[in-house]
Amino acid sequence: MYRLVSRPPALSRGHLSVQRGYSQAHHAHPWHRHTLAQFQHCWALKAILYMGKMTSEPYQLHPATTFCEGNSLLKEQVKSEPKKRGRKKVGEGATGPKPEGGPRKPRKKVTKSSDKPPPVDLLWPDHLYADMKAKEAYDIYKQMHRLDVTGWASFRIAEIVQNAGNDNYGITGEDTTQLAKQLEAAKAALEVTVENLDDPKYKYALGKLYVEGYGDPKKGLSLLKKASKDGNVFSQNYLGELFVKSKKRDLRKALVFFRLAAAQGSARAQYNIANLFGASDKEGEVVDVQEAFSMALLAYEKKYVHAESAVKSITEKLQDPNLLISVLQHAADRGVTYALNDLARRYAEGDQVPVDPESSMKYKKMLAESGDAPALTQIGLDHLNGNGVEKNVHEALHFLKIAADKGDGKAINTIGEMYHYGIGVEKDTQRALEHYQKASLLDNPEGLFNLGRLYWNGEEDFPAQKEPGFGYLLIAATDGIAAAQNLVSEIYEKGEEDICEKNEAESLKWLRAAHENKHVEATMRLGYLYLNGSDLVERDMEEAKRLYHIASDMGEPKAHLILSLIYRNEDKCSECVHYINLAIKADYVRAHVTIASMYYNGHCVPLDRTKTVEHLTIAAEKLDGSAMAYLAVMYRRGDGGLAVDMEKANKLLDQAMYYDRDAAWEVAESYRISEALDESVPERKDIAAWIHGKAAEEGNVESMYILGQMYEGGEGVVANKEEALRLYQKAANNGYDKAQVLYDALRAKV
Repeated sequence: MYRLVSRPPALSRGHLSVQRGYSQAHHAHPWHRHTLAQFQHCWALKAILYMGKMTSEPYQLHPATTFCEGNSLLKEQVKSEPKKRGRKKVGEGATGPKPEGGPRKPRKKVTKSSDKPPPVDLLWPDHLYADMKAKEAYDIYKQMHRLDVTGWASFRIAEIVQNAGNDNYGITGEDTTQLAKQLEAAKAALEVTVENLDDPKYKYALGKLYVEGYGDPKKGLSLLKKASKDGNVFSQNYLGELFVKSKKRDLRKALVFFRLAAAQGSARAQYNIANLFGASDKEGEVVDVQEAFSMALLAYEKKYVHAESAVKSITEKLQDPNLLISVLQHAADRGVTYALNDLARRYAEGDQVPVDPESSMKYKKMLAESGDAPALTQIGLDHLNGNGVEKNVHEALHFLKIAADKGDGKAINTIGEMYHYGIGVEKDTQRALEHYQKASLLDNPEGLFNLGRLYWNGEEDFPAQKEPGFGYLLIAATDGIAAAQNLVSEIYEKGEEDICEKNEAESLKWLRAAHENKHVEATMRLGYLYLNGSDLVERDMEEAKRLYHIASDMGEPKAHLILSLIYRNEDKCSECVHYINLAIKADYVRAHVTIASMYYNGHCVPLDRTKTVEHLTIAAEKLDGSAMAYLAVMYRRGDGGLAVDMEKANKLLDQAMYYDRDAAWEVAESYRISEALDESVPERKDIAAWIHGKAAEEGNVESMYILGQMYEGGEGVVANKEEALRLYQKAANNGYDKAQVLYDALRAKV
């Protein structure tokens, strides 16, 4: 521990030696220089420095353990020091022997810039912590505190640890546990320092400690006010914050102190003034928008870490749209990231400004020019999807690669998706996998989900690896990725051998999580569970409707259609028509089939079978199998104003079997058992036999089995036991066990 001495001991020759040592150290490094300036009362330290004990690393000074040891080292050095030329001899003047030709002119001292004392701000790394560069300040204080006799470094270290919160300043658990001891030690040292040195910053430190419970709070406030009066920025700021946080809140007094500190360039004080915008007292508004906004911008220019949030807070409180846009544009011109992002979004969406894709792209490019990786990614995505610009996959890849080189996980993941699906590049599963892995390592949850899904599903050139895939999906689901939660729910619903057992409770848990994260497919699945009921969910029509309404509001066309069917069954025609029209506007093919049946029966709409044909034709052109099958039936029967045309009917039915055999089979069954989608389909078993005959020709074993029953019983066809046996045997030979049972029974009868 260094001893603090009010005045250096009177040494003549030793004094010169120490001053020479101080000079050498003074030129070595600016931080060494100011360290010595801070501890100029410590002669032991000067002795050690003069003897060359200083290391080459900044801030690493070897301390003398005691004053006596340092003083003895100094004396030994002085004894062994050889005399230098030009030193004053007895009888000579202070300037040395007089040269010939008259008295010697005194040399003019040339002051180099490096010889000038360092600025006051550089005596300690206080300016760094004032601007919230806490990590850099913390590291420097840690290096310097071993030399500190004032208590300032210990106080500042403790202060940073105290304010660290969840931020990572490289602060160890040991630092945190030693906090109280460090503050007590700092207080003891500061009390001595304040008694001996009239420096406002030490008064601030001791005053703050007293106020925060390490002494007399009243005495602490007195010290803080004295330091503030002497111009100490820390005290001014701290006093302002005390007035904001105290029970007797006084924002006007707080503003006075903040303004004093802000006038000296304190970024934190400028931020604090900006934060007062929107606050008011009985006198009215404390800070107007002009002062608040100018202070926020000044703090931002000094790179104060919270300044951008102050700009955001100000804009969110503005009620006047014109003033809001003006403030945002001014902030954007200063390069404030939030303002650039917000204006880009507003011009893209038309939020309080006209929709202007060019202006939106202008602000995005300003962000990109500043090297903002997320902005570069967004520009890439805009070009990829054609948002506000012409769709250009190659341009998208260009911007995404720049962002990826800057380490943006979203950009890397998107490039992986482009390789995965062959968008703008040749499909390459291996490169997609590499990008997903890189994105995952950068904690990009979408990359983790894509990685898990690729491992789970596999590709033609990449065999599925279920175990690691399920592991990645679980992590992504835990990280809150809704698509991962929905997929994990599906896996638990079905179960997977050697990976996870079927678990309906776990499936429901992840399904609810995905729904809460606004995953529309999960909401639809949950609605289906309530619509039909299950072992874990009781049937609840109102809850099902609520969930389908949520999905409908999210723009899901299938939800529009289901709601229209629910309301049709409840005879609520206006709601039914509203939702069926929403589904048609969304170009949902099945909606055309549903409204075709409504027009066929005149249910909730006027009876109009020409419109039935019109909507079925639209759906058939979009390759909907049931629409093709129903339209084939209408051509076969000459219904809806159509002339009977068996050739066209057979062609449509063949197409239905080719594009959507299952849908065509369902149409056949609707005719056979009179349970079509609605009452528009009469019981016409001959039509069912016709469609099942087509399906049987296409190799559908269930249609062979059903058609065999129809031939056995003469339903829709002339009874024919031999044909029934042939169909049963063919279905049985193709692995349909039920057909074998009927074949044996019929053979026994025959």
